[in-house]
Amino acid sequence: NVVKEIQLPELDDEFAKDVSEFDTLADLKADIKKKLKEQKKNQSEAELDTALVEELLKNTEVEIPKAMIDQKVNSMVAEFEQRLAGSGLNLQTYIQYTGMDMESFRDAHRERAVNEVKLRLALEEIAELEKIEISDEDINNGLTEIAEANKMDVEAVKKLLPMDDYVNDLLVQKAVELVKANAVVDNTIEEKADDAE
Repeated sequence: NVVKEIQLPELDDEFAKDVSEFDTLADLKADIKKKLKEQKKNQSEAELDTALVEELLKNTEVEIPKAMIDQKVNSMVAEFEQRLAGSGLNLQTYIQYTGMDMESFRDAHRERAVNEVKLRLALEEIAELEKIEISDEDINNGLTEIAEANKMDVEAVKKLLPMDDYVNDLLVQKAVELVKANAVVDNTIEEKADDAE
């Protein structure tokens, strides 16, 4: 017969050195706390974005041409197909495994497509009403970010991107920022969480 006992290491500076790049337990704790706060902030921002989108969609009435919805569904299906290809699968095999046919697969994406088109149209309208403009600096900064992220030359990015669509995307992004900046947000839940710390 054997009696076993789990022995946990002492939470001290030696432990911190063994499990992290920090020399002291205090530094390790501070880093963990900082990362948890960043994670909480990112989660709050994502929840705010979702709530704003839902509110905007709820208050937007627009007649969307069927062709726009079909085009968005086509785009979503193509993106899904590319992700599958990256995993070594193809769309037809996936559809067979899920017991769907192409029509039902497309229908499964239709509601999201409608919402995305509706949101895009609403944001484009906000950009127009608020007379949002995109400067050359905005364009160049965005292109530089894309180039650096993809380890490419800015001129090569310019050749690959349809510039009219790119500028329109920047307008929509500025409209999103405007909506967020002017949103009335109830911070009482977040304040209570901060007080609990």
